[in-house]
Amino acid sequence: GRLYGELFVLDPDNLIYVTAVAACFEEYGCSARLSLVNKLKPAPASKAILLGNYAGQLLDEAVYDADTGYADSLKHFFSRHALAFACCPDELDADFHREAQRQRANIRNIMANTLKHKKEQRPVQSGELILEPSFFCETLGLQGRMDLIHVALDTVVEQKGGKAAYGSTDTYVRQQQKHYVQLLLYAGLLRQNFGLGRRKTDIRLLYSKYPLPGGLVAVNEYQALFREAIALRNRIVAQDYAIAHDGFGSIIDQLTPETINERQLSTRFFSDYILPQLQRLLTPLHTMSAVEHAYFCTMATFVMREQLAAKVGSNEGISASMADLWNMPLATKREMGNIYTGLTITGKEKSKGRGGWDIVSLDVPDQGEDFLPNFRPGDSIYLYAYTDTPNPTGAILFKGSIVAMSQHSITVHLNDGQQNEHILADSTYAVEHSGSDNTFTANLRSLSELIHAPSDRRQLLLSQREPTADTSRRLTRPYSPTYDATLLKVKQANDFFLLVGPPGTGKTSMALRFMVEEALCAPDASLLLTSYTNRAVDEICAMLTEAGIDYLRIGNEYTCDPRFRDQLLDRRVGETPRLDLVRQTLLSARVVVATTTTLQSRTPLFTLRRFSLAIIDEASQILEPSLMGLLTHIDKFVMVGDYKQL
Repeated sequence: GRLYGELFVLDPDNLIYVTAVAACFEEYGCSARLSLVNKLKPAPASKAILLGNYAGQLLDEAVYDADTGYADSLKHFFSRHALAFACCPDELDADFHREAQRQRANIRNIMANTLKHKKEQRPVQSGELILEPSFFCETLGLQGRMDLIHVALDTVVEQKGGKAAYGSTDTYVRQQQKHYVQLLLYAGLLRQNFGLGRRKTDIRLLYSKYPLPGGLVAVNEYQALFREAIALRNRIVAQDYAIAHDGFGSIIDQLTPETINERQLSTRFFSDYILPQLQRLLTPLHTMSAVEHAYFCTMATFVMREQLAAKVGSNEGISASMADLWNMPLATKREMGNIYTGLTITGKEKSKGRGGWDIVSLDVPDQGEDFLPNFRPGDSIYLYAYTDTPNPTGAILFKGSIVAMSQHSITVHLNDGQQNEHILADSTYAVEHSGSDNTFTANLRSLSELIHAPSDRRQLLLSQREPTADTSRRLTRPYSPTYDATLLKVKQANDFFLLVGPPGTGKTSMALRFMVEEALCAPDASLLLTSYTNRAVDEICAMLTEAGIDYLRIGNEYTCDPRFRDQLLDRRVGETPRLDLVRQTLLSARVVVATTTTLQSRTPLFTLRRFSLAIIDEASQILEPSLMGLLTHIDKFVMVGDYKQL
């Protein structure tokens, strides 16, 4: 750790998300154990979550100053979140629309009349605002993405679509403790990165549920709470290291009020609020067999170790890590092809249906004779400007994905478009890979799904019972003398089948195709085809297209080959989306295709429908925790892999 003034920061290279720290604060206490709860509990799907996400789009539209009616705005949001709407267990009734329109009016009124420039005390112009910028701060060991900042970095606005603290009214709004902490950490991050004075930053919470005068809450910089937040950030780091070093099993025995040693605002906070959540998530471990218990603890420990390797760098585990962004020397980045430098912007445009500039074309100068780029279309990246030497910790980062690339040009789609095209000014830019904790959190949730699965399923997946077969089954027709014997074994298997073969033996183009064709002969068959990378999923789509097999793809158009974008759910929804048609499309599609990462982030899909067969291509590229949760929702699965990919 390091001492910065009066603050001690434990392992500052381990950048913790501001939102992860803030989420550990509640009105009556705070605890690093909440970080563990949030990593293990399922991703929620509810009307409130959808409304909160929609409020984020409404803020963007207000900044864009887009003259978009409510109906068109909601259609655009629906088309981009069609799956979430279809899988939402709550009824999207008239109350949803009333609340959405109410928040829309509140946001527009606040942005037009209330937001003032800190220094000049004049209304802030929308063209001066930057949407969704990201920042790293290795001084405080934090990273985050803010909703809205002024180009001078002296105004920060964080928007919340839910309720404020208890007792709030339209005329008086009191911020929730977690939201307060979030803004304090953002302000501290900006001060450290850009040398801003404490009184030179105006930080505000925009509660879009409440109209003026209460909806925009000015937040004072309470240093005691800021220091407490940094201390809790340190406890999260210590907890993660303890799990990685001592194993996940070591923490299970500590989940009692007597063994918790944390300063809390209420002695009952842990026992009444946190402990029940952890017990609900981990209770199945106490009734499992020794093998099941050991498997969960071993794999959870592995995930935590990989997460640390990705965040702080390691000679073990994964070879490329998120830490490469800030602690790898520039010469090494260039040698590994992990950075483009010297880029200049040659064009900006707006993609269809969006109000901001989000398609950026960049010229790529000569990167050197030995430069071999470690990028491909669909990769998630950070784009940032620099003056002398690329330094992501001292820059405003724009997150996006590579749409197209050649030796001399790159086209990037920004996740969040900018209202003012001059925000991306004439400058020199760099492109680097963006890392994320989301994969590791998704893997922990996947393991959590495993321990909550029926006992028979757990025993199958952990080889505690033998898979069965029905040798009376026969193929409906011959396919190929080379593959028919294998195809018959696949059909006769009741639980799963593993197909291992060297590269270039037609596992995807032939064997997978024939498996799909044979499975679809059953009138009630429903197939899920998945693989680890978008490139591998593109190959599956190419095979299905060539075979004339209709399919539905789940995913992002900018990580999908243009040839197959018409098969995406968003495209199928069209310009006039309807919830009943989306559900019908999802339920009637006999073949659904997606990456494993996409499926992990869209687990509500499995509450809407179940698949009779899943085929996982290039399976030897995928770590077990990424698959275990998925396999608890499938009747039968086939893994196709190449032992040289291990």
